[in-house]
Amino acid sequence: MLKQTCFMLTCVLALLALTGACTNPALMEVDRRVSYSTRIYPAPKYGTLRLSDEQVSEGTYITIYANPEPGYILKEIILQPAVGNPSTVNTPGPKYSAQINSHNAITATFVPKNAGTYTVSVDPAIGNGLIYPEKLSESGGAVLRISVIPGEGYDLMDTSLKVTSANDGHIIAEPASLPYTFTLPAEDVKIEAQFEKLAPEAFGARAWKYLSAGQYDTAAALYEAAYQRNKSDPELILYSTFARLGNLLIDPDVRSLLGTLSLFTVPSTLEDWVCDDLYWTGTESQQWYTGYAATIYTPEDATLPRINSRISGFVTPFGDFDFSQQSGRDHLAAGDTRPTREKFKNLMFWILISSYRSGFNPFIERVDRYVFGEEFEAIVARAATLPGNAQVPLNPRLKAQFKLDEIYGPGETDIGKPEMDYIIGTLLAVKGMFDYLLVYDWTIDLRPWLMTEIKVSDGLDAILEKMFKLQESNETHKSLWRDPATVAQMLPLKNNFLRVRDSRFMDKAKSEISKALTMTNASMDYWFSPTAGNTGQFITAAKTSRQWVRAGLAQAKTAINGGILYFPGRLPTRAEADSFVWPAAGTESTSYGARVYGVNMTKFFTPGTFTLTNWLTTELGGRAPSLFKVEWYEDRSIYTRPPVFTGNYQLVTENIEGNGHEENVAGTDNNAPYGIYSFQVNTKNFKEIFPQGFNQFGDTALFYQVFPTIPLWPWEVTYFSGLNRPARKLYEYYHKTTVDRN
Repeated sequence: MLKQTCFMLTCVLALLALTGACTNPALMEVDRRVSYSTRIYPAPKYGTLRLSDEQVSEGTYITIYANPEPGYILKEIILQPAVGNPSTVNTPGPKYSAQINSHNAITATFVPKNAGTYTVSVDPAIGNGLIYPEKLSESGGAVLRISVIPGEGYDLMDTSLKVTSANDGHIIAEPASLPYTFTLPAEDVKIEAQFEKLAPEAFGARAWKYLSAGQYDTAAALYEAAYQRNKSDPELILYSTFARLGNLLIDPDVRSLLGTLSLFTVPSTLEDWVCDDLYWTGTESQQWYTGYAATIYTPEDATLPRINSRISGFVTPFGDFDFSQQSGRDHLAAGDTRPTREKFKNLMFWILISSYRSGFNPFIERVDRYVFGEEFEAIVARAATLPGNAQVPLNPRLKAQFKLDEIYGPGETDIGKPEMDYIIGTLLAVKGMFDYLLVYDWTIDLRPWLMTEIKVSDGLDAILEKMFKLQESNETHKSLWRDPATVAQMLPLKNNFLRVRDSRFMDKAKSEISKALTMTNASMDYWFSPTAGNTGQFITAAKTSRQWVRAGLAQAKTAINGGILYFPGRLPTRAEADSFVWPAAGTESTSYGARVYGVNMTKFFTPGTFTLTNWLTTELGGRAPSLFKVEWYEDRSIYTRPPVFTGNYQLVTENIEGNGHEENVAGTDNNAPYGIYSFQVNTKNFKEIFPQGFNQFGDTALFYQVFPTIPLWPWEVTYFSGLNRPARKLYEYYHKTTVDRN
């Protein structure tokens, strides 16, 4: 049940995502964070530190820049919280990002350099801007980059950037153009420079210069300054809007939100997000997800892997994109070769459970408030001022970094309103889906699940069995299981999980998604249809590979006002894209044989459609799912073969106990019984929601009668076993107010 429903929602989200709020007074603030101060104390010897901020809200990040004296290197940065033990971080520098959760004193240890290496220091007297080298030490002959971050309204004075000898001060190099680089000689060096006040009329040209060099943070600041001086220039409207969107990623509140997802190495700059391979100051062996690792707090009762993920700056509209993933703990079976993308999704599910112990309402509210709040509304308003006939040159660096030549072809390219609407429309669709989630109540306490050695590959049956074993053992958290109220918080039908919380968000969600589809469809029409003055249409190859996207968006735009949205069981890979055709009603995709599903958009946007009492048949006044005994078996000689249903099932009308309620279904070829209990789907409701059917095994009758699988992970088909657990335990917790735990 969970798998199919999540899959449906994923497909709808994926369709909307392929197109590339002010705080609601009805919601209570759930994270009133305090402000903490951070200072450098004691002052380190043989080097200096600079902080990006000294007063920040709880959970936000600061950047620490290290600058050793000539002949010294950074050994470690030390964070001393007001209460607790210090944390030591070994880092090659020169910058490091730390999450602040208390008052802190920060210092560093600088030590003499290693033999055979030479140091790079920066003049500490430089003001009105920041300069830092790619590395603090390296062998002679290495080519190093210099990053320049001007202060607001300032830029580097021409001919002022110099690399000098730390021994006698003679000039070694005078980098004159971006990206600034120099060859490190066989001696320690020092970087000198001056920043000067920039004339306002020069902001735009300087912004283009920094953008062309991959200096995205500096370009963003200059474009914003240029826009404030001239709010009618199409180029400044477009690029300053893009810059503000990018700056959402490094907003302290958004970075704190991402930090709750165990993306504890959230970048603090746009350069670190984009990871531009040509100009970025990182290295292949030290991406931002390792280079900025700070102190890592993992709850003692959690058994989660630590997730580190570099997210590419350009995600193609195909289903074969993978996230780069590292795991700090091994919770996967040896030799596991499942796709990285699936691991990432499942690990993220566990992280949400760990970070939001009382349910997902706080997370959804924070996304709505911080990502799609007042700043996002201001960005949308600015984007709307871009003239419809604007033709703005696309910066070559952006075109190369985001591989836009695959869409527009080589050479110079102009962009304008269609590109802006496509991006804003995509984000509006995502915002609409979060507003959709705000309709429902996501209160649930899954903390006890994290107190066992649960693996990513475990299905619901295995998780429940491990969970219930705790009450019968001498585990530390045994007392939790003696309290029926604690367990009841985990059982969805005993709490408020998926009940309607605020139906007012439904109209808002539908309006935003409808507006998003209007915008993205208009962009697609522009790119696919030649018109006078259209210099931004797709090249033939791009049209061919994205024709199915255009068709899907068009169908979604039509269906959202009361039709049926049809979509495939999976999106095509890049190799399948050219021949893939978006499915219509009652069809199977002939391009790669995927099953076609349909969702009734009227039902989808009706508050309460996805409450559990609408999903399942229930008893006890809707407080418990109706449990059925199902006869079926699996063929273990063929791992990928689905279970075989014998056609027999019956309602459980009394407590599950004893062998009389355990069915052994005979099979052939080493078939073995695997489990016999399941819930019943509300047939009428599901037929209305999914008129095309929605069953992965192709047996619609089975799905609409008794649904035998409740998988938690895409690859793990799981069932409720009988006899002692977990089906009997689950039955007891739903049907009894007090259960003997002794």
